[in-house]
Amino acid sequence: MSSSSRVPRRAREAAGGREPLATAMTDLVGDSAPMVTVQEAGTRRERTSGEFALKVFSGRHFHIGDHLGEVAATVTAGLLAVAAAA
Repeated sequence: MSSSSRVPRRAREAAGGREPLATAMTDLVGDSAPMVTVQEAGTRRERTSGEFALKVFSGRHFHIGDHLGEVAATVTAGLLAVAAAA
């Protein structure tokens, strides 16, 4: 059985026809971002076969500057988890 037959078609389509990433993924989104809604950001979980986390911050697209400490902590925790798993 090929690997592509084991991955749901919808997941491959969400990843642009490619296999989903085989890694954890965290999406950071602002709750009033004009380009992507929280619901749309949540559909990105189909782009990975690993764990997926959605972190929602108050603000628009450039919410990172308003929540720099929380964003930095989220990125740091993700990097430490990857390093521990290696």
